[in-house]
Amino acid sequence: MKLISSLTVAVALTLGGAAHAKCGGNFNTFVKGLKKEARANGFSKSDAITFFANVKADGKVLKLDRSQAVFRQNFSQFAGRVVSSNRLKVGASKRKQFNSAFRAAEANYGVPAPVLLAFWAMETDFGANQGGFNTLNALATLAHDCRRPELFRPQIFAAMGLWKKGTFSPTKSKGAWAGEIGMVQMLPKDILENGKQHLKDLYPHVSQIEKEKVKSVSKITEGFIIETNKNTYKAKSIVIAVGYTSLLTIKG
Repeated sequence: MKLISSLTVAVALTLGGAAHAKCGGNFNTFVKGLKKEARANGFSKSDAITFFANVKADGKVLKLDRSQAVFRQNFSQFAGRVVSSNRLKVGASKRKQFNSAFRAAEANYGVPAPVLLAFWAMETDFGANQGGFNTLNALATLAHDCRRPELFRPQIFAAMGLWKKGTFSPTKSKGAWAGEIGMVQMLPKDILENGKQHLKDLYPHVSQIEKEKVKSVSKITEGFIIETNKNTYKAKSIVIAVGYTSLLTIKG
């Protein structure tokens, strides 16, 4: 049994170091390469088969990638398009509605409400338009394309990690054509990595369990016993990090 003062109960995936599936060529052959790479990154064979079962290339994604008109605008043109009177009005309303959350965010992280509201407004119109593209298809399409595969290929396995946590669906999760998801349109790898960094920032004194699956947490007189698929830990305190759609069942 390993004795530590405190720890974070979380599962971290290693998404690097494996052989990369080459871009271009036949898409089905490319997907076979992704499955092999998933296995090399620690996912099971059945996970790879299930996750990529319905993936397909999306020609509309490539068309949009090749015609990003926003980069042909100067700042005045861009600002005139994205800063509308309606967004300013809704933004003021949202600030009042979620005032306590914004105040807490600024107190904890130093980010003022107007900055958060600006990202929220510009990316999704305050959540109203989060995109209608199948996220896995978009990521696989852009990873298969040889223009920026080094950006999008790692996102596929990050999405797979989110899927294992219960917060992503290979068939139902939708977002922008470039693979961003959520209220402020983040790529899957950013969500995973920033989540771990968030835990480190909030609990610098806490050790994180990585590359292990937590099986049980039991209360004892002097703290907790944490059993994983590899080890057993004893800690005085714990911080449990879970996905928002994959919560815990507590017995007792």
